[in-house]
Amino acid sequence: MISVVPPDWRFVFVGSNRSVAAVARSYATKHQQAVGKLDLLVLPPPWEIDTKENVHRLLTDVRFYDEFLPGVEWLLKYEYDSMLCAKSPTSLNDWLDWDWAGASR
Repeated sequence: MISVVPPDWRFVFVGSNRSVAAVARSYATKHQQAVGKLDLLVLPPPWEIDTKENVHRLLTDVRFYDEFLPGVEWLLKYEYDSMLCAKSPTSLNDWLDWDWAGASR
């Protein structure tokens, strides 16, 4: 995903101690951190992300944005089944005028 988004976009990986430690071991992760493209964030209590319900609660809690993502204007949340096409004529920046865009299940 990092290679497909516009160059000025940054990424934050939010996870548990265990998941952040696992992701941090990757050479690619270390490189993206070194160039300032990626930050890793261990989610502290009271938040949890072990269920979809808890993820939804986190994403609707204004404190999360105020405390951990201050100044962030847009959020792209993707999961294992998300896809961005590198050769698309449409950039992610073209979607920034929308309040919300996504698929429903």
